[in-house]
Amino acid sequence: MKNIKKLLTLLLSAMMCFSVTACGNGGGNISEDLGDRRLLSFEFLQAGYGIEGYKAMAEAFMKENPDVLVKLVPNYEINSTTSTKLESNNNVSDLYLVTNEHDIRRWAIKGWVEEINDIYAAEVQEGVKLEDAMSDSAKEVGTYNGKYYSVAEYVSVNGFVYNKTLFKRYGWTIPETTAELEALCKKIRSDTNGKIAPFVYCGAEAGGYLQFAVENWLIQYEGMDNLNKFYKFDDPELFSPDNSYGKKYALENLKKFFYDNEAQYCMNKCMGKTADTAQTEFLLGKAAMMMNGSWFETEMKEVLKEANDSGANIELGMFKIPEMTDAAGNVMHAEGYVAQKDENGKDMEYAHGYIGAHYFIPTGAKNKDDAKEFLKFINRTDICELYTKYTNAVRPIDYNKDPSSTAYSGLSSFCKDILTIANTNYMYSPHTQSPLALTGVISLWAKGENWYYKMEENPVTYTPDYCIQQDYKWVKDNWNKWLKDMN
Repeated sequence: MKNIKKLLTLLLSAMMCFSVTACGNGGGNISEDLGDRRLLSFEFLQAGYGIEGYKAMAEAFMKENPDVLVKLVPNYEINSTTSTKLESNNNVSDLYLVTNEHDIRRWAIKGWVEEINDIYAAEVQEGVKLEDAMSDSAKEVGTYNGKYYSVAEYVSVNGFVYNKTLFKRYGWTIPETTAELEALCKKIRSDTNGKIAPFVYCGAEAGGYLQFAVENWLIQYEGMDNLNKFYKFDDPELFSPDNSYGKKYALENLKKFFYDNEAQYCMNKCMGKTADTAQTEFLLGKAAMMMNGSWFETEMKEVLKEANDSGANIELGMFKIPEMTDAAGNVMHAEGYVAQKDENGKDMEYAHGYIGAHYFIPTGAKNKDDAKEFLKFINRTDICELYTKYTNAVRPIDYNKDPSSTAYSGLSSFCKDILTIANTNYMYSPHTQSPLALTGVISLWAKGENWYYKMEENPVTYTPDYCIQQDYKWVKDNWNKWLKDMN
């Protein structure tokens, strides 16, 4: 692993400019020889899932549509450059994939985004329209004022990535509750004489991914109905301590597992670790578990390959965030908690799965027709399976997610764990149409403070109760002003 930094640098450079046809900054200034073909430019943020999934979908589309040339345009700055392109209507691609649905709604209000009700009304498989196949949460995210403007790309399945090799070696078992998780942490410390930490996290970026734990615990405790009421953001009392027990318990567990220096469940100095550093140390076997997402294996595949080529024999897995339990070991649920039912009427457990990215077509696109056909195409069952096989990511649509299916026979155990979580839990994606949220005034943590970091830096002052009280005070002090500013 001595060449990890060099390997990561070379990998990033190689991925900076690659596509099915060419690389560019947008749909304009095209020099390809199209012949009789129509050009379809697709611009996206190239991140943890890489480019291979998009390449595979584009090639499959062109095979069925030989009169179209798909140009993939990876853009690392897409979230900061797209607004300028749309406003000037210059160098605009035909199809975009961005991470913030609130941006798309703001652009739709300005008339920069094409309304796509016809795509949702189209069949993505025989007799099934996209509107019927797409999850309710994903549809909500794609709408504004009763019209569709975007299509969700994936549901982020997140949880504890774990080293299956270590778990098998020491006989550790997957915990289902926080009580079992704490017992596991103690066993890891004991079995390895403290040489292997239960956890590592990347505190220097990405929020450490610790938000995944808090948000999973919150949905598991509150249930969908309670959180849907909260995300309306229509009453300051939603943030009162009396209505924030789920947040309180989640922060208490966060503090216990990640910030307790006496328990030493975490590696030292995690607050200063970047994602690359923390993930590499995890792969080196210095920690048994890491909070992360379904992109982990794809993002780290070259480092993982180098480690295994050196004899590490690392097998990865992921398990869902264990549910919160009380002192007696009983799973905790809020008043008003309602379980969702599976197709057989059985209660399902919840898992938090935010919508990770969103496709949209600009009103200034030159080739809207083929962009719409491409959006229909990638929501077909077989193309959803293709996407999953290349990315480990799960689409928010009704298609085969059975990890035992022959369609996924060649996939890693890590990807099959992702499919298992998505297939056996109700994946809740928070969404809101609140004007306060759309303008960035309010969110899950109202004051906009990163309480997670403050809890680690100053645990005496920043207790869970204090953080919740500060949020509530902020909302009460500013609520009337926010409403006045909205009018």
